[in-house]
Amino acid sequence: MKKCYNCGNILGDADMFCEKCGANVGNANGSIDHYHNNVNKNNNINFQNNNANGNSNINFQGNNINGNSNIDYNNVKGAHDYETVKTSKGIYICNALLGVVMAAMLAIAVFANMKGSSSKDYLNDDYNQLKENIEKAGISFLGDNKEKFDELTAMIKNIDSSDEEEIKDSIKSLNNVVTELKQYNSKVKEYSDKIKEYNKKIKENKLTKQCRSYKSASEKAVKKLKNTIKANDMDSLEKDFKKVVSQCNKYGDAQENYVVWKKYKDNIGQIDETASGKDISGNENINTNRNSALEVLQEFENAIKSGVAQKLNTYKNELITSVKKYKNVVNNTEAKKKVIYKYKYLPSIRDNYDSYGNEFVAYDSRNYVMDVDAIETWLKGKGATDREIACWFTLAINEISARYGAQFSTNSLVVYFGSKSWYQNLGDDPNKIRSVFTSAEKSNFDNFGRKRNQYCKKLGISSGAKEYSYEDFNYIANNFAY
Repeated sequence: MKKCYNCGNILGDADMFCEKCGANVGNANGSIDHYHNNVNKNNNINFQNNNANGNSNINFQGNNINGNSNIDYNNVKGAHDYETVKTSKGIYICNALLGVVMAAMLAIAVFANMKGSSSKDYLNDDYNQLKENIEKAGISFLGDNKEKFDELTAMIKNIDSSDEEEIKDSIKSLNNVVTELKQYNSKVKEYSDKIKEYNKKIKENKLTKQCRSYKSASEKAVKKLKNTIKANDMDSLEKDFKKVVSQCNKYGDAQENYVVWKKYKDNIGQIDETASGKDISGNENINTNRNSALEVLQEFENAIKSGVAQKLNTYKNELITSVKKYKNVVNNTEAKKKVIYKYKYLPSIRDNYDSYGNEFVAYDSRNYVMDVDAIETWLKGKGATDREIACWFTLAINEISARYGAQFSTNSLVVYFGSKSWYQNLGDDPNKIRSVFTSAEKSNFDNFGRKRNQYCKKLGISSGAKEYSYEDFNYIANNFAY
């Protein structure tokens, strides 16, 4: 007969647990190992959980168990037939939970022990990395930062007795210093390169005196920033850098303004040469625009010397505008002069227009906008047919171009204008010549064309000059000169 060692309850030979008190009384094979309390031994509990992957081995110190107990719990069917084992579910769960808790406590203790043993290693690594960063940055610690670094070095040497968090904070702080100083070293190089580039642009000119003053100020600002970095004066870094930016920008602006001044001064000279070469320098409109450009150029020069930003911007814009106007006036006048220059060699037509009045069918078309309806009425009153009226307006249109030496392709026009004493073929395209018409000529040209087209449409004929012979044009000139 088998009894529970704890409560004396009678048990079956195959029972592993007491049904009354839940005590562990044996194993599936019938062997029972039990010891009384108050002996400290190691207990190994091995169990497989069908809800977990693998085995969990838990070792713990027990105060209430005598001797070594080896207990194997298996929730899946295996080496033991658990169908014959009558167990207490509550006792099983309690033992399992106890095992998990003891395992967690053991893991925490192990982790804490590992961390304590590796602190020295990882802090030494961080310290060595800091020293490497300092060397790469080319920074020598001075002042307060030198003291901080020396204190850190002392803590690393006595790391077992030093505060770990203090060491970490010190390393982080000094690394931040190195990073910031590296950034400012980079900025020093950037602005030093800018100054070198600006220096290359300085030319020998009275205006560069202002540039040289900004050059000197920029170089001094950069030098001061270098010293601030060397001294690790973190409080002054941003202020000294702003000074560098300010002075370099002034230097750059002075250079740019000088370039603008020089450019437009040269442009005025080039325009002067164009005007002089084309014999149009005496033109009043040209002279007015030239003087205006020169005045603004002088004002801009004065603004450069004074360095007043508002005046610089104002006169820079005015200079650009005034020089452009001067150039446009010269170019436009020169374009007209190009034709007029040749035109003046026609037989005194420009100076003695009246003497050739009897050779023009539309004498006033040069100087006045003519009333085409009045002309139409006058022609009808003179007995002109619709075809003759169309011919008159065709001849009057081409007469305007002929005064400028236009070259005609229609034979009837070539012969007709070739017979006039004032005409000379200069080989000019009639379409190009229209650009130099007087305002009156432009209006008359367009109005004559519209009236001609009305009659050609009425007659069902082409509006071109080929519709008429030399004799047609000559008859109109002799009988219908207006």
